Amino acid sequence: ARTEKEVRDYLIKHEIDEKIIPLVIQALKEDNWINDRQYAYTIINSNQLSGDKGSYMLIQKISQKGVAKAVIQDVLQEFDMTEVAERTAEKLLKKYQGKLPARALQDKIIQNLTNKGFSYSEAKTAFDQLDNQVDEETVQELIFKELDKQYRKYSRKYEGYELKQRLTQVLARKGYDFSDIASALREYL
Repeated sequence: ARTEKEVRDYLIKHEIDEKIIPLVIQALKEDNWINDRQYAYTIINSNQLSGDKGSYMLIQKISQKGVAKAVIQDVLQEFDMTEVAERTAEKLLKKYQGKLPARALQDKIIQNLTNKGFSYSEAKTAFDQLDNQVDEETVQELIFKELDKQYRKYSRKYEGYELKQRLTQVLARKGYDFSDIASALREYL
């Protein structure tokens, strides 16, 4: 399938007479070889079945092919992007679970979804639908692994209270909960 703009560009590139191009386009439209609405529908439907793009990304991608934004938005009304957002969030959860603490995991998944063209509310809703049980053992494992790394880095420069403050700050920045940080530091130091 091709859009009107793609066919027009092709004809211009191949030096077809400027006066003939509108006639060719009109004939192709009448025979239903060119249909921008159908083109947009096909792309969006294929994304619905197996893609991972949100509506903002689809609008951008399809409008680059020369389809009017009004047509794309009209076609998008027929689709519910919630399913795509949830499917994509599931994939992202599998990718990052066990590697990041809960808050950082949430931020990472929502950020990835918005980068793929979903609105913040769609991304947040998809994240909230996930069966995301971060067990305590995994959090402890992650926090101690990070603590080992940061302790090696900061223990050369700092000690005592100052060291504890630095470690608390860096772990908080990484997305760990303050209660988890405090209990880990009590055990570690």
